[in-house]
Amino acid sequence: MATSDTYNVFERIYNGMSTLCSEGTLSERLKSVLLTIAPLRAEEFPETMRADFTMIAQGIRAARDSKTNNGPWEDLAKKYLELYTKVARLNGTR
Repeated sequence: MATSDTYNVFERIYNGMSTLCSEGTLSERLKSVLLTIAPLRAEEFPETMRADFTMIAQGIRAARDSKTNNGPWEDLAKKYLELYTKVARLNGTR
């Protein structure tokens, strides 16, 4: 999985992880992650990761749009870490 599309996916997921590890509330950071990964399409991921990517992006959107402070932010952050780890392994990053 070493194509230019793969690099774009890895770069955006990596940048999203950097955002997730920055300062601010978890909800603010995940909303910023969404801005970073929004240009990606599920089809750009290996088939086994497409549902994960879609669930995370839709989950962040739904939590953001619900206007409540009790969103599933922690669960979404954990799922994003799992996706990041899978993408990094495919990219060859350790």
